[in-house]
Amino acid sequence: MFTRNIEESIRKLIAAFPSIALLGPRQVGKTTLAKTIMGKTKNTVKLPWL
Repeated sequence: MFTRNIEESIRKLIAAFPSIALLGPRQVGKTTLAKTIMGKTKNTVKLPWL
């Protein structure tokens, strides 16, 4: 797996804001990144895109 430099920034944003969104082109690892962060952070929920 790749080491992602943005993960620490996102974790700080989660601590400061009640919700965040990961946006970007298809197949760049947004879901993988979200699942990785959710596994390391308490009280997180992934909402499906409707």
